[in-house]
Formats: sequence, C-alpha cells, structure tokens
Amino acid sequence: MSGELGAILRAGMAAVPAQHRATVRALTRCRTGELGHTRHACLDCAHDVEVPRGCGNRHCPRCQGRLARAWLQRQSSALLEVAYFHVVCTLPHELLPLCAAAPAALYALLFEACAQALQQLGHERLGGELGLTAVLHTWGQRLNLHPHLHCIVAGGAFDAQGNWHPVKSRQFLFPVGVIAALFRGKFMAGLTRLKSDGSLPEPPGGWPRLWKRLGEAKKWVVYCKPPFAGPESVLAYMSNYTHRVAIAESRIEGVDPAAGTVTYRWRDYADNNAVKRDTLSTEEFMRRFCRHLLPRSFTKIRHYGFLANHARGKQLPRVRAAIAAATPRRRKPPPPLPPPPDWKPACAHCGGTRMACLAVVHADGRTVMLPAAARLVLWQNRAPP
Repeated sequence: MSGELGAILRAGMAAVPAQHRATVRALTRCRTGELGHTRHACLDCAHDVEVPRGCGNRHCPRCQGRLARAWLQRQSSALLEVAYFHVVCTLPHELLPLCAAAPAALYALLFEACAQALQQLGHERLGGELGLTAVLHTWGQRLNLHPHLHCIVAGGAFDAQGNWHPVKSRQFLFPVGVIAALFRGKFMAGLTRLKSDGSLPEPPGGWPRLWKRLGEAKKWVVYCKPPFAGPESVLAYMSNYTHRVAIAESRIEGVDPAAGTVTYRWRDYADNNAVKRDTLSTEEFMRRFCRHLLPRSFTKIRHYGFLANHARGKQLPRVRAAIAAATPRRRKPPPPLPPPPDWKPACAHCGGTRMACLAVVHADGRTVMLPAAARLVLWQNRAPP
C-alpha cells in the first residue's frame, strides 16, 4: 500500500503477531505494483494505462470502497418497502480481555445472542419471524477494542401462514430495556456453555472474578437509532458502513519516521463530537491496528430470519406479496442507483470517463488478455482515493 498507512505498516511489520503477518503483508503490497497491474484503455481516444492491482483484503481501507459497492449492488434486491430500524448491541468492558484471547468464539456468540434476542421479540410481540442484517465492528475511534453489532432490522414480521405483521409504530421497534435484558441473558448462557465445553481460555483473575464483574456490569449497552427514512436511505447507510475498517487513511495526519510516531484524528462522542488528535508510537499504533484484524474465514456480515442466505430466495417473494396485501398504499420504489464510482482513473489523455479493462498483468510478467465479453466498462465520476 502506498501512502502513509502503507509506510506505517511496513515500518511496524516486526511488531505484527505471527497470525496477522500475511494480512498486513497483503495490505503493504496493495496498489504498489507488487501484485501486478490491470491494463485499461479509453473508449474515446484509445489511450491506454496500467493501474496497480489492489489486494482485495477485507481489512484494506483502499479496497473496501470498491468491494462495498459491489456488495451493495447484490444486496439491493433484498430491500423491502417497509420501515427499517437500526439496533446496536455492545459488549461490556469486562469481556474485552476474553475477546482479545478468543475473538472467534466471543464474536460468534455476540452474533448469536443478539440475533436470538431480536428474533424472540419478533415472535412474542409481532407474531412472526424478523429479517435482519448484522455487521460486526470491533473498534472505537481511538482504535480501542470495542466489540459491537450494528443490526438493520426490517420493520415487521412474517409468520408461518404467510402474513405480514408490521411494527405498531414506525418510530418504535421494541423497548430498549427489554432487548438489553434478553441479549444479556442469552450471551451469559452462551458464555457458560463455552466455558463448560472448554472452548475458552482462563480469563485474567479467573472465572469467579469475571462472573462477579459481569454481574455488576451496567454497560450492556443496547440502543435503537431513529428509523431510516426509507429503503433508499438504508442503501446509503449500508454502502458507507458495512465495509468500514478500523481506521481510514484520511484520519492519519502525520507520520514521523525519525521519532517513530503516528498522529491521527478521532472524534470524541463524549465531548459533543469534538475532533481531537492522538500521537502514538509506531509499535503502539500497530498493536491497536492488529487487534481489529478478524480471525481467518470469520464472517463479519450475517443475515438472519427471512433474509438469511439459505432462505431469502424462497422467502422474499412471499414476504413482498404479504407486505403488498397488508399495505395497499405502497410507497414509490426508490430511484435506481447511479453508475457506481470506482477507484480506477479516468483518461488522463482526453478526460474521457469510459475506461475498459483489457488485460491483467501478473506480478511475474504474465499477461492475461480479457475476452471482449469480460471487458467491463468503468464509468468514472470522481478522482481515485
């Protein structure tokens, strides 16, 4: 990776834990030419250009914009003409050492407890199954460990008889206190099960101390943000949020190689969203950055209920029909998405915006020409990041 983040990662490679070195090495090579190039030609003037290939890693801030747009295009077909709600479930600080020691088990339990709590309330209070998408974030603004789930919940439930049960109010999903109590109970039950199975290491201070601290913990934070204005606002939110990584390159304000320090910008939500700056040693920055590299093959975006990947193909047409029957006066469909922006450059020769990918040049010099049917035309309407 070129730029300041790439320089930080290369300088701090020695401090990277062994399990994360392959990921960090991929990030350092992103768009430097070490991974090869893609060859593009302008359809207006035939001028050609080679563009360094990206790593495509899910932790790479440069690649995530392109990947987020592709993911969004696939998910847009699952949007429904109903209100959507945003629920956030957060783990208390007492669990952070265990999250650092066994991230795969604890984060999977976070998904399970949150989804089960919401689904139980869907059955009890709405009489059917909810559809929701959950996204894992593990960081705070200062790169501190802060595991929490962002859940986008469709405003209604679908029952076994094929009926749609909308929420009672478009401004209200479920009581926050009830969600929090259910979420806490289900997480604690799951944690007890994992302990009994021997799936977790001994926490600092031992299990009795952790149980006591969790019993006293008050910050099992669950809150609901105001509902989205409509499906189109869900699209805007998801495109900017689902593929976010621990820190964007735009937040890094300075790197001092001589002093071995990194200065970055962060927002203090407890101080009226004031913008502040921190300066860390390169080793400390790398330590914080690596805490948010997820375990290999761990899925950070998951779908549940009638939006689950195994069910949506069959269920979504039935859900749409039920919504149409329950709400005769439907909203107008959202406007079509604009042509997606992409990081690949516009033509520097004539200023044209239509660039076609002709070939892939591998790092070893091998060139693979793309057939005409595979030559995607890229409509460029902004400068590369």
